[in-house]
This record gives sequence, C-alpha cells and structure tokens, in this order.
Amino acid sequence: MEDFIRQTQQALESEEVQNAARTLAKHDLGICIPHFHDQETGAVLPLPTGIIACERDLRVSFESVHGIGEKMMPVAWRWNTSGIEVCGSCCPSGPIVT
Repeated sequence: MEDFIRQTQQALESEEVQNAARTLAKHDLGICIPHFHDQETGAVLPLPTGIIACERDLRVSFESVHGIGEKMMPVAWRWNTSGIEVCGSCCPSGPIVT
C-alpha cells in the first residue's frame, strides 16, 4: 500500500478528523482520498491539483478542471493552498437541478 494512503487512513483515527467527519455528516458530506491510478504501474497516487475525476456512463476518467463541460456536476471538493477546489464530478443522465 502506498505511504500516502496509509498515512491518510491513519489520520482517520485522529480526533480532529473524526470531529470533521461528524461536522460534514450534518451536511450529507463525507471524507475521501482524492487519487488516481498510474496507467503503467497501477500505483495509487495523489490526484494532482487541476485534475478531477470525472464519472460518465459508469466510467471514470481524469481530466483538467478547465475541460469539464456544463453538464458535469461537481461531487467532490478539497482544500488547496488558496481555497476549495473541485476534485470530482459526474455527468448525470437526467437534467441537472440547481
């Protein structure tokens, strides 16, 4: 298992992260590890800033945050050095309700 995954999983045991999870749950939010899999080695790697996981038709691809279309619905966010950024999206089969 990659070190960053192990460290993240260990962080889940901390009181700070568990309190954050309780707070997030009040808003139907959760905790995830933004990651992708290296196509050559299969290694699990941290998802780079500016790249998002995009789910379409039950398949996940990794794309530039600037390349997502209007029909994409953000479903995962993370903190970067300057604020919250989208790190995951999906393309629903029906209309997007705003």
